[in-house]
Amino acid sequence: TLEVIADLLIVIKVMYRQVHSICDSKWLMMLAYLVDIFTMLNDLNLSMQGKMFNIFDHSKKIASFKKKITIYKAKVDKGNIDMFLILSEFLEEDDSVNVIDIQKTISSHLNQLSIALNSYFPKDIRDDFKWIENPFTISIENLNFNAVLENQIIELSCDNTYEMKLKNENIVVFWCAVYKEYPELSLNAIKKLLPFPTTYLCEKGFSIMANIKTKKRNRLDVTHDMRISLSDILPQWEVLCKNIQNQPSH
Repeated sequence: TLEVIADLLIVIKVMYRQVHSICDSKWLMMLAYLVDIFTMLNDLNLSMQGKMFNIFDHSKKIASFKKKITIYKAKVDKGNIDMFLILSEFLEEDDSVNVIDIQKTISSHLNQLSIALNSYFPKDIRDDFKWIENPFTISIENLNFNAVLENQIIELSCDNTYEMKLKNENIVVFWCAVYKEYPELSLNAIKKLLPFPTTYLCEKGFSIMANIKTKKRNRLDVTHDMRISLSDILPQWEVLCKNIQNQPSH
């Protein structure tokens, strides 16, 4: 927000005497844009953290963000900056500058950001596994399946009960549910859904281990402690308490 920028300026002015560029409206306008774009990147990062995500969920978010950047660049080229809230608010309060002053800079930065995203994510992984997202609408004749998988996906694509289940259930839950009737097809899908889509869970595990296994407890076996810390299963406190003998006061 603008309040954060104002506080930042106060800190910088205290630390440094020469603040001619910081008092420049064009410089501040560029700073406001950077606040907006890094907020978007931070929101994308946070949305990809957590459990029960798969590679298809994250592929959707990456594809969506790449498309947004392309559209934002086209809008900036036309002088439209409504999607950058802080920058828009800054320009409303400061009449001495105009978005035209940094229009080319913003457009160039968005273009470079788009190129960087395409280099990191050149291909949408969903293109090769559309049958996992929706086996009921996929063109089966284009799939490179063996006879067993082909027969199972044909049968599954005609099952209206499972089609309704897919609309109401998570994709992972769905493929686990069809295992009994279509085991080979289910396992093939689960293998693609099982890998961690990001390093978030691994980093969370390392952080928990670092908190438990301190310098003074460096020989501690943290296996069971980490299992409890990382588990979502709530302990059955009533059952645990019943199995423990009360210690009356002496």
